[in-house]
Amino acid sequence: MIKSLRWTVPIACAGALWVASAAEGSPKPRPSVTVHVSLATRRAVAGTPIKGTAILTNTTKTPITVETCAANGWLRVGLVNRTIGFNPAFTLIGCAPSVVLRPGVNRFPITVLTRYQSCLQPGGQSITPVPPCLPASSPGLNALPPLPAGRYSTKTVTVGLPHDTSTANVSVALLRNRP
Repeated sequence: MIKSLRWTVPIACAGALWVASAAEGSPKPRPSVTVHVSLATRRAVAGTPIKGTAILTNTTKTPITVETCAANGWLRVGLVNRTIGFNPAFTLIGCAPSVVLRPGVNRFPITVLTRYQSCLQPGGQSITPVPPCLPASSPGLNALPPLPAGRYSTKTVTVGLPHDTSTANVSVALLRNRP
């Protein structure tokens, strides 16, 4: 019985190695949708929006419906770096999906904000670092402060696209404080 066990282990290992090497040599399947971001500028004054285009390429031969209500928002682009994150909220309006990506290139205008996503109201407290809100011109409203000067890259967040969607966040925005 011990001899049998000794011969079984090497055969099982050889089979596992063969499977692994076969998987390494096979090409990766192409994603159904690829997302790229093109910004109108790579330098902006902190606090001012950056216009751009989200380029979604449907690599299949059939239309793809974005499986969410377009009114909820399904495509958001923000700026991130080592200390600043981007995690947008999406609303929960109920409606039928209405955005369809035709085969090939589909372009959508975007606006990338160069402000924090949230801020701490006067007198408020937070256990995580949150910048204080700036006084707004309207009573009772406070403005989101601009991001600090620095180097950022885009982060794209989508809802309702196929699970194999590939997002390339390579655009870089360099921000400087207002003069």
